Amino acid sequence: MAKLKCYFSLRSPYSWLAMKRLADNELGVESQLEYLPFIESSGEVNKRLEAKGGECLYRTMSKEKHLYILGDIKRQAREMGLILKWPVDVDADWSIPHQVFLVIEDAAIKQSFLMQCADERFLRGKNIFDWSICETLLTQWLDESAVARVIEDAKGEKGLSLMTESCYQAYRDGVFGVPFFIVKREKFWGNDRLERFISHSQTMDLI
Repeated sequence: MAKLKCYFSLRSPYSWLAMKRLADNELGVESQLEYLPFIESSGEVNKRLEAKGGECLYRTMSKEKHLYILGDIKRQAREMGLILKWPVDVDADWSIPHQVFLVIEDAAIKQSFLMQCADERFLRGKNIFDWSICETLLTQWLDESAVARVIEDAKGEKGLSLMTESCYQAYRDGVFGVPFFIVKREKFWGNDRLERFISHSQTMDLI
């Protein structure tokens, strides 16, 4: 059976809310989901992305849109019984937690790390774009030597290559914001499209 794609960003509160709903509400598709990071590429990742003929399709939002999102997220989180502790982002390198996510090989640990990172950011206000914080989180599931290998891989060629490929696939899929769901050629953008995505995935032939 084909995978359902879910593009996300640990920077995005809408991604967090969508992933919480997918994990907690037993909507029946999480086992089929392929989670793919989507970030504003920069530095070496952006150079590699451009060399492959890709680009980041996200565009910086206006102040008015940003203020709207702050209120909208607070409202949606409250409706889900979640109390936000909004983080303050300073000199954020969003490639860090996403590259760690990408190099983790065990699927269960990969998913647990993703959800734990998102909760740390939006429920506890942690700046998760930090190698040491990612390393500490990993100790919940891996021993010291395994954690060291994951961090080394994430910092090195493996992490850069996987991050570049994820950004390139996002470009190929026309991803301009997150969460962004794909069922074959059908695309759904936003937390408020989650039910439509699930309904569509259950009625389409995914073979």
